[in-house]
Amino acid sequence: MKAIKLITIQIISLLALIASAEKLMDNIPSTIVFFASFAAFAAASLYINRNEDRLLREINVIFGRNGKVKKCI
Repeated sequence: MKAIKLITIQIISLLALIASAEKLMDNIPSTIVFFASFAAFAAASLYINRNEDRLLREINVIFGRNGKVKKCI
């Protein structure tokens, strides 16, 4: 279930990045949200990149695929 949680964190942090980017330097809370969501997005992306094989196996189990899934890149 970690793969689904990571993708969810990544999507939510990307949406927070986009939402807070408009008022990035206008007020402090928006700046804090922007940098926190950027850090969360970067951390999730790095973790996904480093553990790609294990996460692909986990996704295969969740969606019931028997064959090997090719990497995107």
